[in-house]
Amino acid sequence: MQRLILFFSCFVFFTACNEKPVIVPPFEAPVSNRVVLLEELTGVGCQNCPQGSAIAESLAESVFPGQVIIVGVHGNFLTEMLANSKYNFKNQDAVDLELYLKPWQGKPCASINRVLFEGEDQLANNKPGEWQGLVNDILQQPHQVELVFSHEFDAVSGELTVNVGIAPLMDIPQGEFRLTVMLTESHMIDPQKNGNIIEDDYEHNHVLRDIVTNFDGDVIGNSFTKGSNLTRTVTANIQEIVDGEWLPENMHIVVAIANTGGVGKDIMQAAEAHLME
Repeated sequence: MQRLILFFSCFVFFTACNEKPVIVPPFEAPVSNRVVLLEELTGVGCQNCPQGSAIAESLAESVFPGQVIIVGVHGNFLTEMLANSKYNFKNQDAVDLELYLKPWQGKPCASINRVLFEGEDQLANNKPGEWQGLVNDILQQPHQVELVFSHEFDAVSGELTVNVGIAPLMDIPQGEFRLTVMLTESHMIDPQKNGNIIEDDYEHNHVLRDIVTNFDGDVIGNSFTKGSNLTRTVTANIQEIVDGEWLPENMHIVVAIANTGGVGKDIMQAAEAHLME
């Protein structure tokens, strides 16, 4: 009898210690025609921002390829040029946009489609580990508006014309719909605080260089009707804006449609194209 008890005790012991492995299924991005705008509030003097930028880049390139557009906003906080800086990423549009997206608590942080999520009291989230879940939540929501655009750019004169097509996919009787057109630049090597060091050869990407429309968008209507498509044309002269500093081959055009008539300032759809395409 004692041997039986001993055997049973050993069996229970080894069974308890020999736990079954927990199998975590691979993450699958939802199938959606929505494109999410991730506006990263960042700065060259922010020592933790490179980690936030790496997470944002991973979301756009690996987790949700083709469904996330990044805009790096160097506004008024931790954005002053460092000792060896060549570029000044801070500009008035970035300052205005950063203030527009407040309240927020420190950097790195990001506004995900400018949505005020349930249970939150801020438009920008300062916990990069939560950004993937927030993007995923938006991609599972109904696709309300289709957005397409074409553009013409004359590299000699600097003239840029952006033709935008907006196709409501459902009736939205009330709102305040705004069109925003932004210019970003990537592949700029310039100093950046990274932890306790200054990294002189840091690559800055998706940097907001200019907002061609009003920084909070141009109002295009107060209601959307399914099947009633809209078109808008926006023009700018890049040479007049940049004074020869920017490289067109590294620039992108970002277009977004927002509904600012609710609690948040929700981006309904976004699109992006290379300036030189």
